[in-house]
Amino acid sequence: MSGFNGTTTPAPSCRLHRRHRLMESGCVLNTRCRGNGHRQPHIGTTGRTSGAWWDLPVHVLHRFRHRTTGVWIATNPAWLPNDCRYSLAARHHGEAHTSPMTRAPAGSQYQTRESFDPTAEVDLAETPSTPETDMPLHPRIEQFLTWLREQGTPPLHRVGVPTARDLMPGLRAAQGDPEPVAGVVDLLVRGPAGRLPVRIYQPGGGDGGRPLVVFFHGGGWSYGSLELVDRPLRRLANATGAVIASVEYRLAPETCFPGPVEDAYAAVTALAAQAGALSADPHAVVVAGESAGANLAAAVALMARDRRGPRLHLQILMCPILAPAKGSRFASYHDYGQGYFITRDTLLTCWELYMSATEESDHPYAAPLLAPNLSKLPPALILTAEFDPVRDEGEEYGNRLRTVGVEARVHRHEGMIHGFFLLSGIPEAVNPAIEEIGVELRTRFPC
Repeated sequence: MSGFNGTTTPAPSCRLHRRHRLMESGCVLNTRCRGNGHRQPHIGTTGRTSGAWWDLPVHVLHRFRHRTTGVWIATNPAWLPNDCRYSLAARHHGEAHTSPMTRAPAGSQYQTRESFDPTAEVDLAETPSTPETDMPLHPRIEQFLTWLREQGTPPLHRVGVPTARDLMPGLRAAQGDPEPVAGVVDLLVRGPAGRLPVRIYQPGGGDGGRPLVVFFHGGGWSYGSLELVDRPLRRLANATGAVIASVEYRLAPETCFPGPVEDAYAAVTALAAQAGALSADPHAVVVAGESAGANLAAAVALMARDRRGPRLHLQILMCPILAPAKGSRFASYHDYGQGYFITRDTLLTCWELYMSATEESDHPYAAPLLAPNLSKLPPALILTAEFDPVRDEGEEYGNRLRTVGVEARVHRHEGMIHGFFLLSGIPEAVNPAIEEIGVELRTRFPC
């Protein structure tokens, strides 16, 4: 897969080495552990600083942007253990998060012959209709699918997990250039099995009172990363004025259910407790995600209710995966299970990788649609795609929420495919969703 310039940029094959992941994304990770001989605190490329830098709250970090390197210092002691402090120097504004470590091996069979240009002219008269319906795919989406076919891009279920992860960054070719935002800071929060990377996107204007949207990336619980959603989330922060917190959770098959959803719940708990330090309103905490990330967002809403955890005020679910793929009764699984980017077989593989045991696939935190009780959940905005195998289960979830008195608004995006929110370089695909989310946030949380 390739970017606009035709260079290949697959993700690192190992998702377990979190320090490497942070350093690849432009962060410098330094540690200070008392009494164990580790190196003393310093700020990597940012130069020297005083011994009290770790006590600074997040909202004053703008005072410490290095004038030469442009990196920012980020830490919050409330999220870290007493015996270890971390300094993260995160890149700022519109800089791309790239690294030589993310280059494809020479001679890779998946190297791209031609870059995808989402701005290319499309002849609307020649856009074909799909065989299943008289309604056509959006012409830009048809162009994107044609480009994928021309690359010979294999379905993810036909390749191993490392190769599939290497292929995912090719989607950046359809994501456009990264938008500058007022601030991007990488943090660590406490998780159930270690620290979890979180990337904060601060929009411009205002000093507080903005919604905090805790976002979970997709990728079938196995293939995604912070980088996969970096460019779409920059646009979302700028367009909505919300503080966006993008969470990196452990991936399957290295960590199966319930590991990723426990990570998601722990991250929401930590971030909600520190909303004020992030210049966000603690009374406007939102969980959101796309695809498998929407599954985690819906599950976290259930967990927060069941465990009397942080109060959540809205859930935003985009193309949510909410029920097991095996034996799915939904017509969309059969109507759009082939030829529309994400296939039925890929979804089956993702579920198999995620579940440590078959009998767990009907657990409410794995499959929220199967939860026996959906009452007393936060309101929901559910965005589905017309040509998506999981379309019907997302819409059914909205119906079930309304049945038990939970406010839920469901909007099907015509002509779209699964994961359309990722295609931020195609305005016709992502702009309506971002505008809809912005209206929802401004309506519920007026300044």
